[in-house]
Amino acid sequence: MKLLADENLRRDVVDWLRSAGHDVAWIAEDSPGCFDEEIVYRANREGRILITADLDFGELIILHNLQVPGVLILRMGTIKPKEILKILQDNWPKIKAVLTNQIVIMTPRKVRGRPIHNR
Repeated sequence: MKLLADENLRRDVVDWLRSAGHDVAWIAEDSPGCFDEEIVYRANREGRILITADLDFGELIILHNLQVPGVLILRMGTIKPKEILKILQDNWPKIKAVLTNQIVIMTPRKVRGRPIHNR
């Protein structure tokens, strides 16, 4: 799976996704500080599903009708960073099955998605 990790994701999350066989581009490595719109355009251009902890992306995509192959938003609140990776690992099979053409929000307690209607 081709993924685009926002710069707000920790290296352990990116490393784990890569070790699981995914093609992960990470904003922190190749274009730190770029604007959210640029990240969405890149995800669409490269056919990558965006993974972020920034809630603004869901709003940006829906309100501005921006194209993107899919989005995973990690809404973890005050969960410790080590626990975020564990929660992601535990839920990854379920998340991976629904990511395409969806905005998926993962919280410590649940995963929910909604279709992106701009296709």
